[in-house]
Amino acid sequence: MPQADGSGGVFVVEDEQLLRWGLVTQLRRAGFEVEGCESAEDALQRMEEKPARVVLLDIRLPGMDGMECLRILREKYPGTAVVMMTGHGAIESAVEAMRLGAYNYLTKPFDSRSVLSMADAILGAAESVPAPAPETARERTRTTVEPEAPPGPPAGYRIDNLIGSSPAMEQMRRLVLKVARSSANTVLLTGESGTGKDLAAQIIHYSSRRASKPFVHVNVAAVPSALFESELFGHERGSFTDAHAQKQGLLELAGGGTIYLDEIGELTREVQTKLLHFLEHRSFRRVGGVDPLQVDIRVVAATNVDLRARIAAQEFREDLYFRLRVIPIHMPSLEGREDDVLELAEHFLARFNRRLGKHFVGFDAEARRKLRSHRWTGNVRELRNVIERAVTLEDGTRVESSMLVFDEGPRAADTPESAGSGELVAGTGGLKEVEKRMLISALDRTNWNQVRAAEILGIGRDALRYRMRKHGLL
Repeated sequence: MPQADGSGGVFVVEDEQLLRWGLVTQLRRAGFEVEGCESAEDALQRMEEKPARVVLLDIRLPGMDGMECLRILREKYPGTAVVMMTGHGAIESAVEAMRLGAYNYLTKPFDSRSVLSMADAILGAAESVPAPAPETARERTRTTVEPEAPPGPPAGYRIDNLIGSSPAMEQMRRLVLKVARSSANTVLLTGESGTGKDLAAQIIHYSSRRASKPFVHVNVAAVPSALFESELFGHERGSFTDAHAQKQGLLELAGGGTIYLDEIGELTREVQTKLLHFLEHRSFRRVGGVDPLQVDIRVVAATNVDLRARIAAQEFREDLYFRLRVIPIHMPSLEGREDDVLELAEHFLARFNRRLGKHFVGFDAEARRKLRSHRWTGNVRELRNVIERAVTLEDGTRVESSMLVFDEGPRAADTPESAGSGELVAGTGGLKEVEKRMLISALDRTNWNQVRAAEILGIGRDALRYRMRKHGLL
């Protein structure tokens, strides 16, 4: 029976041609060995020829569906990590797939960076596992069986993946591990975009007693507000138009495990009230339901915005804030952590060397000075992108200063509020109007590409979408 021997790369199993092409292109540009498959049958046939190490598998496929393909892959190729791809309406199936052995799942529409990060974590973890030592004759004849140590977190989600030796990072890592191993069932992660909140949430889950249960990641900003209540709590048949069958919500699907509510500040007031009730009583009702349901889960929430400012603006409930903030963990930004910047840069350099077959051995003195002095508004994510670009496009043995290209954001002359001296002038309409004009300017410059506009403004995409909604631009 063929086994995944680690020599394969990534298979993308997706019947929608445009989406399949986009994923394959993105992965190849990032240096992955990747093949596209239009059906489960096609993927299984190719696996016979050369097993992949990672399979991105759509749940809904013509012919054999993704769930059946997963069962075959887990039986024949246990060394292959399978990541399910699904729409919001099929998250229930994705969580069931994880119970059947899927490594994780991605919810459409997803950011290509999340695909790259997950593939990189899986392949990097496999590369870091040493080959078993040859078995000796004495070991072969041993009759006693030593008990196995309990499995630790997956390599991609261990505490040492939060890199940095500064006091702030040391303190944060200790707190993350303490929380993971505790019985705490409510955690709030705060920090700027790009500081590693997603990774911290997964480390908390996989380092806890809940590690064998589901980890359900919900990006609040990515789910339409009108659908979010039904997605979170589920609904009963006939509770609203098109509710043709009973549906379990994400709280139920995360039973025994962890639900990660990313961008918690985007919740509507109505859902905030119902989430507060759940956190206080650990029970809820499905939309249209009568009987209360109870579920044992840990709730990890995250935000990159100031929730106290939202409270002052009456956009977020103060009682919910304090209920979420039972155990707060702040993810430190890169500002003022020059030594951590260099440590992270070396880490990413080694990662992209492996992935792209390059042989850089470090940074020259001027490059190190440039890395230390740059204002990393995009934090670890920005640093990762800078190093990836340098390794992808350049060659040599040391990274030089000229190879490090930063996006410095919009110039003063490009911003709508600039006027000669760069100072605001009377009649601009105040801060709110200035913010709106900056948003429109960045969006116009990028043909309303939200990801690119967010990069120009130095904020995350979710923060951009929040401001667009606030100003009626979305």
